[in-house]
Amino acid sequence: MSDTATDFIDTYQTPLCTYLQTQTDELEKTLTDVTTQNDTINTEELEQRVELESNLFIKNVTNRLHHIRDEIKARRPTDANDTEAMNAYRHFLGISATGMTHINEWFERIINRVKEITEQIIEWIQNQVERVVSFAQDIHELFRSVWEILTL
Repeated sequence: MSDTATDFIDTYQTPLCTYLQTQTDELEKTLTDVTTQNDTINTEELEQRVELESNLFIKNVTNRLHHIRDEIKARRPTDANDTEAMNAYRHFLGISATGMTHINEWFERIINRVKEITEQIIEWIQNQVERVVSFAQDIHELFRSVWEILTL
């Protein structure tokens, strides 16, 4: 592996992948906490919180990617006639393109994981709502039965 490739990986790819993993873990924890620590089940509020947290995650990652792109572009030599510097920059761009492809693939896996987490949480919310409705129906039936006994 060339020094330029190692430089790209060390400077951009590895820190971004670490950041993405940390953010994904935090997002999963936040969303899990939001849904499990709520005694009252307000589906709309929970869905809004899931959407807010997911959007914040995507925004933060997008900002990181824009920052990396801008830093790559900032490496362009100021003297376009400096053949050696321009060749080194072209080489760096080639390595950067490969690195960005890897980052995009990794990001896609992370986004898919976020979608899975979100789907699990929404499924949990739906299950809880169904459970609460079922519980309310059971209570209603119990009171109806008690009323029938009392009115005999």
